[in-house]
Amino acid sequence: MSRQSTALLTIGPRSISPWGDTDVWRVSGTAQLVEGSVPYWIVSPTQPAQHSAKPYEVGVEVPYTEAVVESVLLLLALHFGDDALADLLVEHHNLTIESDGSRTLAPYPELADAVAEEVAKSLSSSLRLGFTLLDDDCLVDGDVVACLRDFGFTVDVFAPVSDFAAR
Repeated sequence: MSRQSTALLTIGPRSISPWGDTDVWRVSGTAQLVEGSVPYWIVSPTQPAQHSAKPYEVGVEVPYTEAVVESVLLLLALHFGDDALADLLVEHHNLTIESDGSRTLAPYPELADAVAEEVAKSLSSSLRLGFTLLDDDCLVDGDVVACLRDFGFTVDVFAPVSDFAAR
């Protein structure tokens, strides 16, 4: 099956001014969802990668809403989380921290519900997400956006398709 990018994820601070302006974006990182036989996110931090993890890909193990949401939470925790979130991921066998400080994602990571809630609680107050949909048939749909909003994230959707809200 051929591979193509079907969605772009833009990650930035929830607000960027002392007045809490949430209409302005400052991009801190991006990721693109590459779909094919096994979909995955390629993460590209745009600031110095203080918390980068190898590999830069985060897989979507099954093409279901929960797996897509989990993959987004995982990439946010890996690349934008603090040391406390890293310790939580290490404790739950999703991350390994090497002696030189480098981080390595587990081959088959899985976030328990409590871990997903802790990741969201920690990051939703400081990060906002924006999805640019590149294809009508994309794993990022209204259910994924709704789940992330239920976790407390501010999520903007930019879609060339007019019926996104109906999906």
